[in-house]
Amino acid sequence: TTEIYTLSLHDALPIYMGLSAKIFNHVSLGVNAYYLYGTINNYRDLSFSSTSTGFTSTTQTNTIKADNFRFRFGAQFYNTFNKKHDFTLGLIYEPKIKLSGGFSQITTGVQNDTIDANHPNYVNYGFELPSVYGIGLNYTYDKKLTIGVDYSLQDWKNAQFFGKTDSLVSRSKLAVGVEYQPNPRGRNFSDHIRYRAGFNLSDSYYKINNVIQPKNLSITCGIGLPLYNKTTNAISMLNASIEYGKIGSSELREDYFKINFNIVFNEHWFFKRQL
Repeated sequence: TTEIYTLSLHDALPIYMGLSAKIFNHVSLGVNAYYLYGTINNYRDLSFSSTSTGFTSTTQTNTIKADNFRFRFGAQFYNTFNKKHDFTLGLIYEPKIKLSGGFSQITTGVQNDTIDANHPNYVNYGFELPSVYGIGLNYTYDKKLTIGVDYSLQDWKNAQFFGKTDSLVSRSKLAVGVEYQPNPRGRNFSDHIRYRAGFNLSDSYYKINNVIQPKNLSITCGIGLPLYNKTTNAISMLNASIEYGKIGSSELREDYFKINFNIVFNEHWFFKRQL
């Protein structure tokens, strides 16, 4: 007997747009709007090596299609003390939304059946994205040392999945990060290298056999290398990091290593030079 599960995500692409404004001294407000859409396919195949067992091999395909707009609202409070101490406090909130779309299921084998929007057994299942609350504090000393702490809560407990809320639990996440730059005002290449480290702890948003799963953990360290553009005097950044993480419980646990590379371009656009 062989049972195979596969999961694939097609055409999933969020489109973002953001707007922010400074309304008072040391206070800014902002909003991000993004459109989510995509398809998730889950395949389950149960096959038997011999038909003499009396069982018939079956294949089941579940498809979820969803789309909707979502908004994230934010506020930021910042100030500088004694010219060397910079503090920033940020708050975010995303209201819960219900995803548009539908669910279809195709089973072949023992009983061929299809459930979709045109099927008499179709149920208008509820799929929701939860409310999200977040708070973050960032401290920078003399433009060299930066420490950031973020905490977020996703209220999955009150979000529906297939019209029910019994299999999900609220998910909290705590993240701490540190960055050090030797000399932001220096002229040497090594003065502008950024050294980074951080970790985060998070809960799973689901239960298995009605048991809440242990916390997930990841630890990251990385480096940022400056890239100079002598023509525009702009400094871009080449970033590299390595991450170790743990997901799941002792019965079903995944340990992983992840290596990331990215480039952040910092260029002056629409700048009119003056002679």
